[in-house]
Amino acid sequence: MDKNMMMQAMQAMQEMQKRMGEAQEKLKTMSVTHEGGNGLVKVTISGELKVTKIEIDENVRKTEEADVLEDLLITTINKAIESASKMKEQELAASTQGLLPNIPGMNLPFGM
Repeated sequence: MDKNMMMQAMQAMQEMQKRMGEAQEKLKTMSVTHEGGNGLVKVTISGELKVTKIEIDENVRKTEEADVLEDLLITTINKAIESASKMKEQELAASTQGLLPNIPGMNLPFGM
């Protein structure tokens, strides 16, 4: 690899690091909310994949059995985490798109 190509590669890596940092900052402000049981429970997950809010319909608190509510929460939380993970992956992939060449067999992270 000649010196010019090496410099270009280093610049691309620096740009990728910068974009990844910006994407990670943006993810701190993003979130996904999932509803379970036709809106009886709502779970919000941040772009950092942390549960930030759980809402339980007042009627459910009074009438549902604890095990039914627990199952509903677990299912809803897992779906919210799945959606937030996809959101995070897409945001990080978008931030690095076009910086590195698609080298067959390399399988670089974030869809590069």
